[in-house]
Amino acid sequence: MIIKPDKKFDLRKLSNMGEILRISKIHLNDTKPNAETEVFMKFENNECLVARLGKQAWEKDLELFVNLNQDIEIFTEGDSDVCVLGYFEPVEKDEEIKESSSEEELSVSESEEVIIPPKRKK
Repeated sequence: MIIKPDKKFDLRKLSNMGEILRISKIHLNDTKPNAETEVFMKFENNECLVARLGKQAWEKDLELFVNLNQDIEIFTEGDSDVCVLGYFEPVEKDEEIKESSSEEELSVSESEEVIIPPKRKK
């Protein structure tokens, strides 16, 4: 995704593509000689500087995991476009099913007493 200068992007717009977005790299999309751009994220009215890009560093590697069900914006301050690279974390449905079924079994066995009647004689 490309973020234009001084524009905000609501990351929830991507939630139809996945739940967890891993942002792995950001870089300036143009290389103006004196370009300086800062990338921020806003979550619950708190702003956090993610990276400062310019002639010293045109790109940054990141390990940033974003829950797209939350109200999070990414935005820039400066005069350059910023390209944000990443991917959606895979959801492992088999493990979720196994975990939920084992939790259910545990909760039933811990909270209920199971009585097995004796076998009838014929």
